[in-house]
Amino acid sequence: MYKIVKSYIFSKRDIKFINFINLLSIIGITTGVIALVVVTSLFNGLHNFTKETIFNSETHLIIKLKKGEWFEEDTTLKGKFPQLSFSPIVKRKVLLGSDQSFTPIEVVALSNNDSYLATLSKSIIVGKLDTSYGQLIVPYTLADKLNLRLNKTLNLISPNELEKIALAFQESNSNSVRLTAVYQINNKNIDLNSSFLISDNFQALFGKSTQINEIWVKVPSIESIEEYKQRLRSTIPDEFEILSFYDINKQFLDVLTLERWIGFSIIFLVVVISSFNLISSLSLTIHEKRKDIALMIAMGMTKEQVKSIFLKIGLTIGIGSNVLGLLIGLSLCYIQNTYKLIKFSGANYLIDHLPLKVELTDVLVISSLSLILVMVSSNFPLNKIFKLNIAKVLKND
Repeated sequence: MYKIVKSYIFSKRDIKFINFINLLSIIGITTGVIALVVVTSLFNGLHNFTKETIFNSETHLIIKLKKGEWFEEDTTLKGKFPQLSFSPIVKRKVLLGSDQSFTPIEVVALSNNDSYLATLSKSIIVGKLDTSYGQLIVPYTLADKLNLRLNKTLNLISPNELEKIALAFQESNSNSVRLTAVYQINNKNIDLNSSFLISDNFQALFGKSTQINEIWVKVPSIESIEEYKQRLRSTIPDEFEILSFYDINKQFLDVLTLERWIGFSIIFLVVVISSFNLISSLSLTIHEKRKDIALMIAMGMTKEQVKSIFLKIGLTIGIGSNVLGLLIGLSLCYIQNTYKLIKFSGANYLIDHLPLKVELTDVLVISSLSLILVMVSSNFPLNKIFKLNIAKVLKND
């Protein structure tokens, strides 16, 4: 039977156009599968790079009250989870005074020896951390907007001080801080909003002695975020909530996933269109070989057996194209990841090469969808075999 299938695919034809349509089907399905493998791997690579970039620059878990704002730090957490890094902070809106003008900013206040400073130090582009003084570290966007200079003395006015000024008409008792560094993190949510106040007595700015309003937690790896979230949830009281890295960046990560599936769907249309060529090719092949079909049935073969021959023709073309596309696509991903043929300038881009990450689930999904589409396309024109009038075909041909 396979000899018949082979002869029908590669034999000389009365209708020359069939070979051209077969070629289009092979090229279309192969190209579509290659594009699906490469593009999904590209989305995976970019998604993974983006998550790691945010992971390295942001806190991974945030503990805060569901209702209310201020609370005392639970110092026993560090003993219960020695593998985690805990940063007690105060996060509030304040007024930043510079050159007789005031600008509302968000301040993240933490102590001089806080573990989060190691993460922050990696993002400093101008100046340096100086933990021997009370200092302010501002994002590049704010420094550029207000034309701030290093070592300049700035004033911070807390909400408590604003309330005193408004109610008692007292003079502002602002806190003087020195601008020691400018940072830039590739996360617009942080860059546009947060300045860091580094001081051992940071609670005093807000009229507090030891109270805080958030605890930032760093975990060992991005894969362990949800695990530690559940473990902390079972440890801390119910009046607290825990926001994970994924909760904080949910909208952004959802957009990345949506882009991935939209790109996949658009490229998959190439395979769908190519399957129409397969339908046309089988339909024309059945029409061209109608005399052979009639002879096989006259010699004792059932129509189901004849149908299986033409089904194998479609599957041979479809599966062969699918396998070829997978091999080429995976090879291109391997070559790019190994030799980094497509490179970017480190001065202009955050990454120096095009990242491709192949995932087994993607390969299985692409293969399964392509094979299902090929099987449907191959079955669709085969009903013509059951409609053939065998006696009429043998008489006329």
